[in-house]
Amino acid sequence: MKQIIYNKIRVQFFSEDIIHIEQQKKGSFCDQNTFFIPSKENYLKDVEEISYSDKINIGEYTLILPHEGKSLAGVKLFNKEGKTVYSYKKRINNGELPALNKTPEAFVIYDNPRIIVPIEGYTKDATSKYKIEENVQDIYILLCRKDSKKLRKLYVELTGRCELVRLSTLGSWNSKYYAYTEETAKQLILDYEKYNIPLDNMVIDTDWRACENGWGYDINTKLFPDMKRFLDFAHEHGIKIMFNDHPEPVNNKAHVFEPKEIEYREKNLQNLMNLGLDIWWYDRNWGTHLISPTKNVYWETFGLYLFSDITKHFYQKKSGNKEIYYRPEIMGNVVNVVNGCYQGIQDTASHRYSIQWTGDIASEADALSQEIDTMIKASNSCIAYVNADCGGHMGNPNKETFIRWMQFGSLSPVLRPHCTNVVKRFREPWNYDQETVDIVRDYINLRYRLLPVIYKNAFNNYMTGEPIFKSLGYEYPNDKKALILNDEYMLGNDILIAPIAGIVPQPIPKKNFIEPIKATYYNGTELQGEPIATAEYKELNIILNHTSPEKNVPVYNFSARFETTVQFDYPVELFVRSDDGSTVYVDGVKVHEDKTLHSTMNFPLIRIKDKEPHKVVIEYFQAGGEAAIGLYYGVINEDEKKKIYLPEGKWMNVFTGKIYEGRRTIFLKFDIKSMPLFVRLGALLPLAKEAHNTEEQKWDTLIFDFYPCKSANDSGYLYEDDTKTTAYKLGHYRISAYDAYFDKALDRFVLNFKKAKGEFEGEKAYKNREIVIRCHLIDDLKDVQKVLVNGKETAFEKVKKDRKAFPFNADKGVLDSDVILISVSMDVNEDYKVEIII
Repeated sequence: MKQIIYNKIRVQFFSEDIIHIEQQKKGSFCDQNTFFIPSKENYLKDVEEISYSDKINIGEYTLILPHEGKSLAGVKLFNKEGKTVYSYKKRINNGELPALNKTPEAFVIYDNPRIIVPIEGYTKDATSKYKIEENVQDIYILLCRKDSKKLRKLYVELTGRCELVRLSTLGSWNSKYYAYTEETAKQLILDYEKYNIPLDNMVIDTDWRACENGWGYDINTKLFPDMKRFLDFAHEHGIKIMFNDHPEPVNNKAHVFEPKEIEYREKNLQNLMNLGLDIWWYDRNWGTHLISPTKNVYWETFGLYLFSDITKHFYQKKSGNKEIYYRPEIMGNVVNVVNGCYQGIQDTASHRYSIQWTGDIASEADALSQEIDTMIKASNSCIAYVNADCGGHMGNPNKETFIRWMQFGSLSPVLRPHCTNVVKRFREPWNYDQETVDIVRDYINLRYRLLPVIYKNAFNNYMTGEPIFKSLGYEYPNDKKALILNDEYMLGNDILIAPIAGIVPQPIPKKNFIEPIKATYYNGTELQGEPIATAEYKELNIILNHTSPEKNVPVYNFSARFETTVQFDYPVELFVRSDDGSTVYVDGVKVHEDKTLHSTMNFPLIRIKDKEPHKVVIEYFQAGGEAAIGLYYGVINEDEKKKIYLPEGKWMNVFTGKIYEGRRTIFLKFDIKSMPLFVRLGALLPLAKEAHNTEEQKWDTLIFDFYPCKSANDSGYLYEDDTKTTAYKLGHYRISAYDAYFDKALDRFVLNFKKAKGEFEGEKAYKNREIVIRCHLIDDLKDVQKVLVNGKETAFEKVKKDRKAFPFNADKGVLDSDVILISVSMDVNEDYKVEIII
């Protein structure tokens, strides 16, 4: 690694794409790993001092340092055209990555505050203490050159990767706020078996603990007289168990880095894991909560860190190996998504911590649309396993809305239905009717069949930071429409998903306020007394992180009245976004009243007529903590047809078999059993057979679904490892590449299955594999003359279309077309070439 030291500034070239620039603090530079840059020491090897000149040339870029060297003010980076691509500004750490269509030439990470962590991590046995340095000038420039994929690859390389989750985590979950007993918890597991619905994970919410002892870690023996016995029962049935924890700081005042807090948390979390607990759910809690040692990093992020590190240390001790151990997983809140309301990722550390959920959300179709939008946004900032309370934490979705939730959940990073304990129906499908059970089972089975595709993309996320379920812009970076869509996404490069949902609320633009917003502020939460401040705004979307909205207004415990008039050229639905409560009047009619305390939430108000002015009055109060008040809208879809954009290529609706040319928008209706789910022609997809859980599922028999297209190719790979441990980080995994294309010269389709690269140990390490190539007889392939496997003619079977089949099934017949089936017995260490002669 090359470096320059000029006066009190050090420049280090971590690679040709990563530049570290640091101002001395208290006479020294920092060579230690930090909380935000956890692998710095890996770069600081074989340091080579190089001479400094006025201009440092870095490929096509030029870096300028200030001559005085007293601060980083004056640091500038120019491109070859002489345009400034970065000029130093003093900032704190932030983890919100730019939208795909706004990727800069250079993206900068600020290691401020700079937090030095013990080598041993979060444990009472650490040989050093945490050290927090505020107001440091320490930056990392990522030269991504407007390449959104490269930016994310550099980002996770520098700031830390999200570890690959266990395969079981990608299976089905059951979750609800409910006071189970040992027997009712066992019965739920048996009910999944009774209804033949796959299940890998089960959540026991806060009632596992003895509440009479506060929020401690004593087990509620009235409900679970023998917790180990229950955990053993679950494991015997292949089910992993998660406990919810709302952690309170020691003595309600110790911050997370104080020794007594570290010792208390480590001891108690690991004690329950010793009983067999598989996963901790770290719930940030809105009342008493963990305490951050710095105002510049949210407590939620430190909670993710400590729960993850304590879990990691437990499994390291259990395995006796600090490198290969059971994958440490936790679930925590997305920082900062508040009850589904996306407010931007606050730091460059939180993305490292596996499963993250979006908070206590509502259950309406509009809440579902918000979750799709949030998943895409959070995934773009490398939050790989973002997930919703599928079905909604609060509320009572009707049958169709619940099914639409489960369709989305089955095709999202983590399928975890959840709700609170005061709903009419919990989120198990049998609480509706038999049709709901059958439809939901079909979609969960679909997810299990797609696990080879999902797991491969989870590994790719670990390596590159690219989302598992991702914006269309990743595959179509030159398509302006694909880059900005927030209601459809892709799995890999072949499957397009556009869940049926409601309206995505957006802030009302300035142009739709036909008069300024008049704001009047009051002391207290009751809009009483003399006003303490007035203001006018051009739009209403206020988000306050423990700050005052206006001069003379207190940070907490204030109220305000907002008055304005809005007008639209098309029909819309109005929403209010608030933290805490609000009452809203539209044209003099009260349309919403909420007197409760809560974090930021969206509330639907009323549908308003187009081309008419509408008077809006909002009475708002803030009672502590963060604050938010905004007037939002959503465009109404009056004909109820789903609008779907298809990018370049040919796309098949897997429920009908109809094929559409891409680069166009289509409008379709879907019955309750189907959804907008498309496959790109040319695709070759590995599918597993469904199983009750991932312990039972085997990948020694796979179906490769082939959708032939003369104008499109495909390539990919099957990723395999032991599914449970961190051995993959040491290269103990297997990649089996494949590709498919049309050979014009020989007038045939060619499928190549390459011999595996790498190996791993475990019961999943199959040496021989039986595959069935299922070739769909569509547009470019209506019939087959013969099939060659490694040059030898091979028999094949033709199967008629099966109108009762479900998409991507593991049977012979499919819903969309006739198929031919080609069976091939494979040695994974050999190459196979399959030629389909038409």
